[in-house]
Amino acid sequence: MRAMIVGVHPLAGFDKLLHYRVPENLRASLAIGSLVRVPVLNALRLGLVGEIGAPRDFPLDRLKSVAQVVYPFPALTPDLLELARWMAGYYACGVDSIIETMIPAAVRQGAGLKQDKLLSVARRLTPEEWVALEKRAPQQARLYRLLEQQFRPQHKGLVLARLKQTAAVANALVARGVLREETRRVERIAYVDEHTAGELVAAHPHQLNAEQQVAVDTLATQLGTGKFVVSLLHGITGSGKTEVYLRAINDALKAGGGVVFLVPEVALTPQTVARLRSRLETMVHSVDAAHSAGSGPAGSHLRQSAGGGQGLARHTAGYGGQAGPAGAHRCVVWHSHLSDGERLDGWLALARGEARVVVGARSAIFAPVRNLRLIVVDEEHEPAYKQDETPRYHGRDVAVMRAKLCRAVCVLGSATPSLESFANAEAGKYRLLQLTQRIDARKLPYIDIVDLRIEAAKQRAMPALSGRLVSAMQERLERREQTILFINRRGYSSSMLCKKCGHVEGCAHCSIALTYHRSDETLRCHLCGGQRPAPVRCPKCGAPDIRWRGLGTQRVEEAVHRLLPRARVERMDTDTMAKKNRFREVLSKFRAGHIDVLVGTQMIGKGLDFPNVTLVGLVDADISMHVPDFRANERTFQLLVQVAGRAGRGDRAGLVIVQTFTPQAEAIQFSRHADFAGFAAAELKVRRDFHYPPYRHLIHHLFRGPNPEKLKFFAEQWAKLVEKTLGDRVELRGPSASPIEKIKDEYRWQLWYFTNAVTKVVPELARLRAGFAWADDITQVLDVDPVNLA
Repeated sequence: MRAMIVGVHPLAGFDKLLHYRVPENLRASLAIGSLVRVPVLNALRLGLVGEIGAPRDFPLDRLKSVAQVVYPFPALTPDLLELARWMAGYYACGVDSIIETMIPAAVRQGAGLKQDKLLSVARRLTPEEWVALEKRAPQQARLYRLLEQQFRPQHKGLVLARLKQTAAVANALVARGVLREETRRVERIAYVDEHTAGELVAAHPHQLNAEQQVAVDTLATQLGTGKFVVSLLHGITGSGKTEVYLRAINDALKAGGGVVFLVPEVALTPQTVARLRSRLETMVHSVDAAHSAGSGPAGSHLRQSAGGGQGLARHTAGYGGQAGPAGAHRCVVWHSHLSDGERLDGWLALARGEARVVVGARSAIFAPVRNLRLIVVDEEHEPAYKQDETPRYHGRDVAVMRAKLCRAVCVLGSATPSLESFANAEAGKYRLLQLTQRIDARKLPYIDIVDLRIEAAKQRAMPALSGRLVSAMQERLERREQTILFINRRGYSSSMLCKKCGHVEGCAHCSIALTYHRSDETLRCHLCGGQRPAPVRCPKCGAPDIRWRGLGTQRVEEAVHRLLPRARVERMDTDTMAKKNRFREVLSKFRAGHIDVLVGTQMIGKGLDFPNVTLVGLVDADISMHVPDFRANERTFQLLVQVAGRAGRGDRAGLVIVQTFTPQAEAIQFSRHADFAGFAAAELKVRRDFHYPPYRHLIHHLFRGPNPEKLKFFAEQWAKLVEKTLGDRVELRGPSASPIEKIKDEYRWQLWYFTNAVTKVVPELARLRAGFAWADDITQVLDVDPVNLA
């Protein structure tokens, strides 16, 4: 028989395709995209099959053999493998690092399946046998009698614990053929518990308004063509974008397709999953109603697989088998806060075709969804879609490319679209769909601007909460309505200042001030994680005159407790949300009305829908505005509009109070009227004049090392080489020290490239980097289309 040769991408730290023979017993289960174990040097390493075929100019008799096929189905679909190759070229990173990003660690590390042992009666005893068993082995007789009374197999461990028996009792009856023991895989399904029970909203479709109907019809037509299309759904907050998504998902599933639904924050996942599962459960019941009997095997299987059941797990048959009709109605959750078991089982459900809908953060774009027909990117403007470590991909842009490779429909949704997406829509590359009215003709909240310069003069101090905001909170508390306070800075104070000598306590490893955390009396660095006890005297001069400058979530929370002692207050930031499922617990309590005031950072500033919230306070609108970033105005406008959109989503009118020292700023004035068109026109003119994105691509080159002088020298020499080689295709800015010059004991220099031909420039930069004589202690990182300029 002719030898089968495959090219494998080993996950071994080097980016090279190696070829192997395939033993005859493995050929049937191996395909492009299969995860395999192959010998590399003297060890077996994981790898992914990238091609089938012999290498050129290499003797076949010297090839080693594939040792194992890990799963009996491809770990990456063909479109994902092609996407990995595109990402390697566009983002200047290795294919192996992208494959490791695409396949969860639990899958690569071979995490075990959760299994249950079940007991049932295999053979009923005759009266004579029963009498003999009761006399000879009364414990076995008790176990047999209990199982005989059950209609379905019982968990072995639970039964033995109830009877206070050992496994030997059951094993003896199994050996005699009286009992049957079977092992079944238990699938761990994320977000099926009491914390999401309160999130089951919008289960039944409501009546669409005219604009929603146009959007739904347009997307249905696009899905019907089977062609690649990108639509930008620009809808104001509360305009019903989610309902448009759900209708499109319904259409994609009815056509037998798969769906990827991306959200920017883990905090948004529970609400999105609950809505999808509610709607999918409704679809299941409609399918059941179509069956004449209504309770046959198909109907019951659909209900079991909808993912909205009572428990956290369900039994399946293991790796093998094909998806039943319920596959369309399963919703898998995908993000970094899941356990290894939940990630493994979710991945298996998608890879086997048991589920065709996945909801999650940016990494969910790599889920192995079969027959992908629709990708939804909610809040597409969010910087959270950008990965801040290699591979430094942007989830939104990768979603567009994957849709192109699959000939699928990609929907980008936002109340405040990124200027890059909006410019593409204006240029005709994307189809623009607009929702300009809130559902049920609800009004946008009124935005009241508080000038903190005047407020500070009135109170003769720098207040955390203005008198206007405190008064509005008291009114909401009396009316049993809810309030959200937003400040995008955790901790108590942003820095420690000595009033006598002016010393500001900084991080010894990073060039930033330490943040004071009052909850445990520590100073912490939010870059490297270092911390130390907060001093009571100045570390430099010994004076007791220490002042804590700036605001954080802890200080705002303390102010609310002091001013509104009867209010039930909860804080949501990365300090309080470290515990698994804490997001869902707090949001569930807030929805149920057990929290009056929710204080938080960016995780509560977008996408969440709480009808009883009638007041939103933006404690410091200037935090995002005065930073060295050409996107600062855009980020501030988006933040103001998104946070304001959390108010007045029910039947009651909403009020938003914005505290700022610069009330005249364009971003604040445009946001008062939710005037995206006006803001976009003004901001795009500035970008066009200065040739900033979206009119040119931006590439950030970061250099890190322990010696600042050495770092500067190498950065300057590199810049000269690039200028000489690519000067006609790129415009260089720098090199210069980064705004944050040191992080984790490494100094940082940076260089910027502006170009109109990013797909041609990046490979050239990669080629030049490979041939440049870098010092061993210098690390350099290339970031294409960066969103953070620090």
